[in-house]
Amino acid sequence: VSLFWISGSATVIGFLFLSSSFYCYLNNKKSLAIFLFILSLLASEAMLAGLGLFYAYEIFMKKKFLDKILLIKFGTISLFFVIIKWLLTSKIVFEIYRLEFSPKILVSIKYYLARILGFADVSGDFLISLVLLFWLFILIVLIVKSLAKKRTRDTIIFSTLIFIAGLFPFILLPNHLSPHY
Repeated sequence: VSLFWISGSATVIGFLFLSSSFYCYLNNKKSLAIFLFILSLLASEAMLAGLGLFYAYEIFMKKKFLDKILLIKFGTISLFFVIIKWLLTSKIVFEIYRLEFSPKILVSIKYYLARILGFADVSGDFLISLVLLFWLFILIVLIVKSLAKKRTRDTIIFSTLIFIAGLFPFILLPNHLSPHY
């Protein structure tokens, strides 16, 4: 079973590098942030969604003090990665993992939201799912209270964009729903 799910660890490792990159970015360690962003892309191409994280933070949180040069660097690295990935990936993979813009996307959104809330599998752990749902509700209430003290509108927009960016790469593959995503 461990070997069967090893493919899912690429996304987790990629997110570790992406979150580390964003942390360094917030602490003004720009070179290290760029290096960690490159590692996140090498771990999982799904971390391209992280590019939106940097842009959204600059636009909604920093506003007047945009670091345009850094954003251009992140964008250039991402574009370079996409071009190389596109050139080196076989046509069969593109056919199997075809992005789909259809009503099936709603089904995949429902699936991943259910996974986040702990209700995705019929495993008989309904009580655990209810405890998880209660815990998530408490966390949401605490987050909303803390946001009320700060720049609420921009922070809510930024947080929503982060949530959407996290789901984005996977919801466009409704024929390949997977719990490890």
